[in-house]
Amino acid sequence: MSENGIHALDAERRRASEEIADRVRLAVAALLAEGRMPSFYAVADVAGVARSTLYRRDDLKEIIVRAREGASLLAGSCESPQAVYISQLLEESERLRSELGEVRDELSRLKDERIAILNSVSHYWENESGRVIAKSGTSEYTYLFIAGERAA
Repeated sequence: MSENGIHALDAERRRASEEIADRVRLAVAALLAEGRMPSFYAVADVAGVARSTLYRRDDLKEIIVRAREGASLLAGSCESPQAVYISQLLEESERLRSELGEVRDELSRLKDERIAILNSVSHYWENESGRVIAKSGTSEYTYLFIAGERAA
């Protein structure tokens, strides 16, 4: 299988995994809105996933356990289980936004580094497949193969 095919499969697996996580979150929220405790059995039934999936994947297990802990802590409180779950989702969202910012910073740094490499080579050209081939420094035998566009 080609590298592009492997990347496409990985992307599809990640998309399917995230879809299952979204269905679990919605199921937990629906159960809490009904005033029911989100058990693994109930969440699996509402989300349409196998219970083994909920137990096997730590991220899904954590969603359910955190919702259950929040609901049981508030059993005698005036704050609703939905408010606790929303608060937990907001915390997770903030954590993910922070992580995304770090990833974007790293991507920007890597792009700048790539451009610096391209600008430092003595000569570069594209071969017939569009791959950039760069000759580095004075050595006749040192070549860099850099996929993608040339530096601007």
